[in-house]
Amino acid sequence: MMDSSAEAPEVEEEEEGGAKRGRTNGRHRDRLKLRNTNSTWVSDKFIAAINSKQTEWKAGRNFRADIRSKVLKRLVGERLGSSISWSQKFHSILPSAWTTLKGALMSYTVTPESYDLRDETDCVMRPLDTGLAATSWALSTAQSVEDRWCGTMSASRERTFSSQYLINCCDACTDQSSTNAGSPMEAYNFMQRIGIPGKDCKPYSSSPVMRTLGADAVSTKVRVPRIVNGCSSECDESDLPFVFTDLCKIRSFHYIVPGWASSIKHEIRNRGSVTAEVTVYTDFLNYKEGVYSPVEGAEPFGDLTLRLIGWNGSHSQLHWLAVGVWGRKWGDRGMVKLKAFDPRLNMESRVSVGTVDGAQCKEAQQPEVTGSP
Repeated sequence: MMDSSAEAPEVEEEEEGGAKRGRTNGRHRDRLKLRNTNSTWVSDKFIAAINSKQTEWKAGRNFRADIRSKVLKRLVGERLGSSISWSQKFHSILPSAWTTLKGALMSYTVTPESYDLRDETDCVMRPLDTGLAATSWALSTAQSVEDRWCGTMSASRERTFSSQYLINCCDACTDQSSTNAGSPMEAYNFMQRIGIPGKDCKPYSSSPVMRTLGADAVSTKVRVPRIVNGCSSECDESDLPFVFTDLCKIRSFHYIVPGWASSIKHEIRNRGSVTAEVTVYTDFLNYKEGVYSPVEGAEPFGDLTLRLIGWNGSHSQLHWLAVGVWGRKWGDRGMVKLKAFDPRLNMESRVSVGTVDGAQCKEAQQPEVTGSP
């Protein structure tokens, strides 16, 4: 097992106005002492321990060493290892059936051992940065739909999709009973029922996390920003063209059931990126390169929603190529390779897609000009 000193203590959390939470009497005194220490999740000792335990991937410094664990927990959802319900599986069986069949047939024909969607198309959006917020469920679903729209529709119908609108307006997307939890399936559901505007109308409003927490960032007190500005049908900038006020609805959404490698590969290769809910561990914060799987002694950290855009290897050596959500300064220029079918990651059973073929997007009409010619 990894040295017990590498286990991460809880730390206190800064609130608006600089107030602090925590009790100082009785048995809470020792806990408060721990809360005032830097997180060992990103310590030099923990990074060295990761590299000494395995050679499959390399750990390095992504975050400042003086960050507290409570701040880092803002980056992930806390529904650890949640599985899809039977009703969600049933909802997904029919939409997945054709993909599953074709994927199974493809596995017996020509399936490349290595595939990267970026080599085939320019329709893979760059890694974004959630900032100090567990909003990967919104960024990754919106970007996946954007990838698929770009790859499916003609260039004349290219458009973007606002993750901020999902955050502001989709109440069902976030789990009110669990801190920082968000559902990509609810995000797809919202995009089907309501639709979302372009991100030029509703840009993402949180500052990049690496500007505040990155290894090169200046050491200052970390404040957790509020990114939810309320749901509004108006664009954030009033001078934007009318086209950005239109909502676009996807045609359908579903989990890939069953989550076979052949089915997931077929979906990526033929329709574009897919979204996967992944349970990551405390060592994930320090990922730099290689194929990630949790090292012995690392603790469950939280859930992230990532886009899968390719794969490499086969059978026990198979891994997925995923787009990260903490900007290009994290990991391998914003990317990460994930070991396939690692039960700790609980990934393949939670791969979902949004279908853009036949999507309903209003064509903007220029406002009528009145007055004398």
